[in-house]
Amino acid sequence: MWPVLVLDMLLWAYIIPLFAALFWLPFAAYHSLLSSPRPLWLSDPWELTLRWFVAFHGLTVVDADGADTLLIPNVAAERGAILSNHRSFGDFAFDPCQAHAPVMSRYAAIAATGLSGLLGILSNRIIAIHRGVDTREAIQAKCARHPRYLFYPEGTRRANKPNAMEPDALRAGGLKNCYESRTPAIIVITDGKERIWNEKTGRCSFRTVLYRARHAPIRPADHESFDTFFAAVEKAWIATWRRAYAMRAERERAALL
Repeated sequence: MWPVLVLDMLLWAYIIPLFAALFWLPFAAYHSLLSSPRPLWLSDPWELTLRWFVAFHGLTVVDADGADTLLIPNVAAERGAILSNHRSFGDFAFDPCQAHAPVMSRYAAIAATGLSGLLGILSNRIIAIHRGVDTREAIQAKCARHPRYLFYPEGTRRANKPNAMEPDALRAGGLKNCYESRTPAIIVITDGKERIWNEKTGRCSFRTVLYRARHAPIRPADHESFDTFFAAVEKAWIATWRRAYAMRAERERAALL
């Protein structure tokens, strides 16, 4: 599968963003001339890149609450930080799409995505951070420019870790930013993203079914200290994880009956 994965990553990094930008320009100009609002899929060229990638891969979402749609329900009205589980490079194509939100990413990861990463920066859809250099205050300021943003509180891609199928400890940094800026934490766990791409094993697949579970926003204002806020997020993270990952097991068992 390695040749297919490499070709698919080149498609994501260079070919799709190039054609998406060329397609987006006249349609965006048309809506501007008519002073008509653009649909979400046409909001910026990177959004179009994400949508085309998802369509090309034929991704299907099964939601624990029955909202089997690509976008998280009512996501455009959400305000806060979306916390997602980190599996593989496939996350970078799918999660910002379902969340319709800028994603926090290191410069090295952005560079690895080529033209797609550049388009994300130009579209104001990637919050670029320099790990070890940017202060927490600087990162807070970058995130504050967006009503909604996405980050991975586990801090690393976990699809190939020994405990990959179990929830792991969360890192405090991003959640401390949420608490100090009074930003609600919105947990979204999706099972199966590493089946889109797995850069460690060379796996690439199409028509992948993803299983998603969501948790209501956890608001810093409801907690007297960061420790209680962090504990509430961890508890909700584990429960939401279990809910998402149980769905695949239940459906696969049902298919064998």
